[in-house]
Amino acid sequence: VFVCLFVCLEVIQLTLFMSIVEEIHMKLLRCAAFAVLDESREETVRPFEIANSYGLFRRMTGVGGRPEVSISGSNDSIHWIEYNFKYKTDNVDEMPAFCAPHQPRLDWQMWFAALGRVEHNLWLQVLAIRLLEGEPSVLALMGQQPPQLQTPPKYVQMNSWTYHYTNYGSKNWWNRTQDSGQYLIPVGLKTHSDVIKQINTHVIIIVVVFKESNGCQKNAQKFTYRAITC
Repeated sequence: VFVCLFVCLEVIQLTLFMSIVEEIHMKLLRCAAFAVLDESREETVRPFEIANSYGLFRRMTGVGGRPEVSISGSNDSIHWIEYNFKYKTDNVDEMPAFCAPHQPRLDWQMWFAALGRVEHNLWLQVLAIRLLEGEPSVLALMGQQPPQLQTPPKYVQMNSWTYHYTNYGSKNWWNRTQDSGQYLIPVGLKTHSDVIKQINTHVIIIVVVFKESNGCQKNAQKFTYRAITC
């Protein structure tokens, strides 16, 4: 009897402790320093199967660095100028922007793209083509561009970066390091004309067959990636 009572009391105490910690955790969720503590706490109580982590995006990226993809344009494939976005993190000297309750579609999708690779994001290849064409509706989704990109560049490339906040007192908001390899190799309307024609064709095919066969969409996407990375 005493053993059962002791076990019950321990379970109650642990449950109350978890409830209190969870309440504190919700208040401190925006502080990245507590993300590691949260993961450690979860692993500690996981064998007891009395609590679960839950919620939309319960594991946020950025604790070990914020992944980002940059887009650059060039007229000689040597000197590159980065495109600016309205909200997405790009320039290291710019403060993070506030956009609530508005959710900018392009900037939001760029964050998702940074979590994967180009073969998982067919739309980014199409975005590169539209930038080479100087499509006004696409440029309207982006920020104010430098003078060198006021006219469409001959080449576009994409790189992967990892961003970290700087220390207090720094003149910049971010430090960034470039990841190995390129997210998207340099492409041009003339140098990759055949590939771009295939991509535009497959974009139309995907729109047509999407409702009929998801497999066709995947096959077209894989084919496009193989073509543009050759």
